[in-house]
Amino acid sequence: MYAHNFETFSDRLEAFEGSQPQAVVSYLRETWLPFKEKFVTAWTKWIPHLGNSTSSRAESTHAAIKLFIRKSTSGLLEVFDDLTRAIDHQHSAIATRISYEQINLLQHLPSCTLMVQGKVSHVALLEVKKVAGEQIPADDRCTGSRKVSLGLPCAHRVKEAVQNQHMLTMEDFHPQWHLINPVSISFYPFICMILETN
Repeated sequence: MYAHNFETFSDRLEAFEGSQPQAVVSYLRETWLPFKEKFVTAWTKWIPHLGNSTSSRAESTHAAIKLFIRKSTSGLLEVFDDLTRAIDHQHSAIATRISYEQINLLQHLPSCTLMVQGKVSHVALLEVKKVAGEQIPADDRCTGSRKVSLGLPCAHRVKEAVQNQHMLTMEDFHPQWHLINPVSISFYPFICMILETN
């Protein structure tokens, strides 16, 4: 599952199959391997998932929405009112977090992040700091998978920027990581418009 390239995946699969009963191997081949592209790192590292590789965020969002729905027997308009309150609350929380990260700059970051501080999320900047502190083997070549899957500059780009005293730019980060204040809107008129057209 955590094989970072196709060759390693094949080697590990072969070793696993050689050590397991035929029933387990058959189950694996028939049930899971047809979907390997969905969960094996060798494939998922080429999908822009921005670090979301489980469904836990969707599950927590579902739980948060359920907190705003007051009763299970509500009418459609009441549910839309409740959902509007939930969305407005979430919107406010996001705007507050963005403002906080724009004002409170992180300390002890690599100098290459100076131009993006206050413009890129703390999570992304801390990832850059982590990568800047890691050692890259001399024979390690850049595959670009970090840029694709996480929307963050790869270790090679960060090391190059630090060594050559270059700055990372906003283009080095996927727009997901940009700190842009969301427009202050209410979703209620939009929902009412949908109801009226249906």
